[in-house]
Amino acid sequence: MFCSQARADAFIDDASDSEDHHAARLKAKVLKKSMDEDGYGGSDSEEDEDFAVGDGSDGGEPTDSSGSESGSDADSDEDARPKKKPKGKAKSSPAGKGGKKKKPKAKKDPNEPKRNLSAFMIFSKETRGDVLEKNPGFALGDVGKELGRRWREMDAETKKTFDAKAADAKVAYEAAMKEYKAGKKATVVDDDDDDSDGGSGSD
Repeated sequence: MFCSQARADAFIDDASDSEDHHAARLKAKVLKKSMDEDGYGGSDSEEDEDFAVGDGSDGGEPTDSSGSESGSDADSDEDARPKKKPKGKAKSSPAGKGGKKKKPKAKKDPNEPKRNLSAFMIFSKETRGDVLEKNPGFALGDVGKELGRRWREMDAETKKTFDAKAADAKVAYEAAMKEYKAGKKATVVDDDDDDSDGGSGSD
């Protein structure tokens, strides 16, 4: 038995590096069957059942310990090989990376004022139409690259106008946010007062 295994290993070692490992393994298997001492090797052989395409083996070793006298060597080789991970997305557990439970994302109030735009975003909003008009075949990423190039090449005086617009937008946002928060606190206080009045009975 050792002789046929050695021949199969030698056959695989002689194969060129560019040859497919799967094909080399199949050739070695056919060679081994032809040299098998007991003449077995039908489709009901134990070796055929254990053979799996895509094993991480190097192309000539038996898939089970029947080819070697010492079973512990074959077992230790299998333990030394890294196990393949199943493909596909892993389902995430409710616990986060640190083992802590993630808080559910707070729902945004549709009445809350939107954040102010930066100077570049105001520039982009005003210039995007011009870029698309001059370059109708541009994809979304190409438009962004062109806007960034124009922003970098813009002179300081023109940039100051966009900075001023951004500062005005920030002041307007802060004022709207103050008003929003004041209105939100007032409704919360009013709701609490209504609940306490409703809880007490009338005499």
